[in-house]
Parts: sequence; structure tokens; C-alpha cells
Amino acid sequence: SRNRPERLAAALNSLFYNAELPEYLRFYIRLDNDDYKKYVGCLNPEIEKQTKFLTGPRLPYLSDNFNELYYQLCESQVKEQDVIFFSSDDVICTSSGWDITIDFTFCDFPHPYYLVYGDDLYNKDIGTHCFIKKESIDVLGYLLPPGYYDYSDTTLNYIFGRLNCKVKLDSLILRHDHWVNNKRPMDQTDKDKARNGYGNGLSSNIKYEMELDKREEAVERLKEAIHKYEK
Repeated sequence: SRNRPERLAAALNSLFYNAELPEYLRFYIRLDNDDYKKYVGCLNPEIEKQTKFLTGPRLPYLSDNFNELYYQLCESQVKEQDVIFFSSDDVICTSSGWDITIDFTFCDFPHPYYLVYGDDLYNKDIGTHCFIKKESIDVLGYLLPPGYYDYSDTTLNYIFGRLNCKVKLDSLILRHDHWVNNKRPMDQTDKDKARNGYGNGLSSNIKYEMELDKREEAVERLKEAIHKYEK
């Protein structure tokens, strides 16, 4: 999150107060060093006690923020039964009992190597904010593919889609209040993103096109993991 304490609070409120068992939720938030003071006291106390913040320098790519957060704060805390949800600060959950729905969904799978997403009321065929298990992250070597501002979600959708392990839950509403959807005005954080990751490196669409071989390698690694799991 950047420069959006009110939006972050609303996003976490929607997850916490729509959960059947909110006491089991844990929130991990990545903030920039030059921005974190705006977030002091922005969360409800009962949510804040289940939240950990990681602050650091502003990173040029969105996916690198998620990976840093996961490996520095989350990985050591994740248990076998846990499901990880990667999300942004402009996603609002409106489905009661969403946490139980996700737990039951993953329990019904024959193996843990799935990507699950809800209806964001904008994208029909792609999961932009998804649920995933630690086992998949361990095989891939990342939570989100490094070096992307956009297309990190597209990459995961491609990989899990190739394995028929991408599942959409139409009844799970995770509304994406993005400016592209006309849900809110464009803010400075959006404008920074529109400059393509603050102007560093390859544009995400070109990088995505260049990394087909990497995606196929990831598909093969997951395929091998599924094979071993089902033996």
C-alpha cells in the first residue's frame, strides 16, 4: 500500500468482518519508508493486533514488494494448512464466510498446487488477486514473478491455467475498486504505476512476451510436483 491508509483500512475491514473465523486471519502489509507514518493508527485495534508491517525503500516493481514481504515476514509463519491471499489495498470483499469457502475449496483439491480467485466484477477470465498455498510458492521460487509491475498475475494465470489448476469461485466477490473500472479517481500511486514501474527496466508486457520459456519451465516444475504428490 502507498499513500492510501483509508483504502487499506477499508480493505482489511471487509476481509476481517466478513470472515467466519476472523481470529485466524493474519495480515502482512508492505509500506515504503517515506510513507509509513501516514498509516499509524489507521486500522481498527482488533485488526491491528493481527497485522504485521514491513517497511523498506520504495521498490520499482509491484511483484518485488510482494516477494520481499512474503520471504521476510510471512514464510516462517505459514503452516501447512494455511492459504495465502495476495491482494492490493483497493480490493473489497463482500462475501460472508469467504474464509471457510476458501478452506473447503482447497481441502477438496487432490493436491495443493492450485490458484484460486473470486469475481472482481471486472476481469472475467483472469484472477488478479488470488489464493495460493505455500507448496506452490516453494516450487515456483516466488509468490509473484519478480520484476513485474503488471503481468505478474497474468503469469500465474498462464502457469496454473496450463495445468488446469486455475479455479474461479463465482460466488466469492472481491470487488476491485480500480480507477480503470471507474470505481474511483486516479491518484498519484496510479500515475506512478502508469509510468511503468517508475520508469525502470523493461515494460511489463515486453518482459512477459520474452519470458515464455520461464513460464513453461515453471509449468514443468509444478507438473513434476503434482506427479510426486499423487504417487
